[in-house]
Amino acid sequence: MIRRQWLKVMVMTTLMGLSPVIEGKGVERLVIIVSIDGGKSSAIKMLLSEKKLPNLERLMDEGSYTLTAQTVIPSSTAPAHISMLTGIDYPKRFPNDEAIVKKNEPFDDSRHKPVSVTTVFEVAKRAGLRTALIAGAGKRIKYAEKPKTLDVAQYLPNDDERLQLAIDLLKDEKRRPHLLFLHLTETDHAGHKHGWGNDEKGIPPSLEYLQSLQNIDRRIGKLVKALQEFNLWERTLLIVTADHGGIDKNHGGKTPDELTIPWITAGGLARRSSELRTKRTIFVYDTAATALRALGLPIPSNWDGEPVWEALKSNL
Repeated sequence: MIRRQWLKVMVMTTLMGLSPVIEGKGVERLVIIVSIDGGKSSAIKMLLSEKKLPNLERLMDEGSYTLTAQTVIPSSTAPAHISMLTGIDYPKRFPNDEAIVKKNEPFDDSRHKPVSVTTVFEVAKRAGLRTALIAGAGKRIKYAEKPKTLDVAQYLPNDDERLQLAIDLLKDEKRRPHLLFLHLTETDHAGHKHGWGNDEKGIPPSLEYLQSLQNIDRRIGKLVKALQEFNLWERTLLIVTADHGGIDKNHGGKTPDELTIPWITAGGLARRSSELRTKRTIFVYDTAATALRALGLPIPSNWDGEPVWEALKSNL
């Protein structure tokens, strides 16, 4: 059945000028989305200036990036990630969603249901591709886990466990996802406990928060090294972004500290543009559309998100 679906999508996407394999090479494309929960752009920029995020700096040099992308309002984990993974401004479309938008609640199997809108995993799975979601134990991203759309969906307590599972999946040719979402959360915990700082008041981020960013930088470096060792880097689009920033010890509001996020692409499918100077603002929900375009899959016509063409190689 999966084989038949795959062949069908191959025909459809070819007719549309799209293809889920790299032209002329016959190898399948991979997209990995890494979300740094609470990854504040101004703090990242500060550490980059001090040469303390060598792996992110390398990705930015070799790919494309902006540190002025924007998340949704409210700038909270559930609505932002659901927007990231559904290609729509979810809070704007569903302002009365009690669990996701109003309360940012952890998913409870006894009370909550997955979203009704189309997810990026759903589109990929319909195409016969393998999909994986590896997220934090708080399960605020489980709203994106619609039935029969994910081959792997795991919610683990710490970043290192999640990273190792991602690497293990990528190493296993039979289980390797074409689309992988990896959620890193140490930054969010550090921000809530010790503080993101406050740019308007001139208060710098806490030392603990800055250290958490450096720890995540090392994890991203380990992921890239694994992709290179597995000979996957040249056929991969790696998107590194965030769901929100933070101010003082919180987030969810409308300040630039909370809304401004990084958006970085690298790997063999990324264009080497360095800093992106697009005519439009890049939003968190553009992530899903860019991922589908990199996989050679059609983008739902009712999505708000658009591919960030400037970040992709011209032949995609």
